[in-house]
Amino acid sequence: MTNSARWAWAVAVVVGSVVLVLALVGPEWVSVGTREVRLLRDDFELRVFHQRGGWVTDGVTPYNPARFQEYPQLGLAYLTVPYLAGGSYESYRSVFMVMNYLCLVALIGVTILLLRRFGKSPWSALLLVLPAMLYFSLSRFDIFV
Repeated sequence: MTNSARWAWAVAVVVGSVVLVLALVGPEWVSVGTREVRLLRDDFELRVFHQRGGWVTDGVTPYNPARFQEYPQLGLAYLTVPYLAGGSYESYRSVFMVMNYLCLVALIGVTILLLRRFGKSPWSALLLVLPAMLYFSLSRFDIFV
């Protein structure tokens, strides 16, 4: 890996890490004027994922007709893994966001390798740490898909 690629990867990981920590410890809502907005994480989606993966603690099968599931098997498996750390929403949210962060770091690494292979600047991988990308990568399981 060239120095430029190492620096690009390091900058991306540091920026992602800072945002992850802020998202984990920050408030769910931030007041902007008279409105409340989500800036760092999407707790609505995270609560939906927590509920969909709850089949584990409820003692039912994953696709029991009594529990609505719109996710395919691998997606549901990914949503269920954070229950290994406990069933509370707070522990689920933290584990889920760390899992997504690790997927994002892997995606950045693969992107840098591909950019180098195609003779492009590895600094283009920093597009993966733009605000919208970080918001959706950390709070949703789309990063896995």
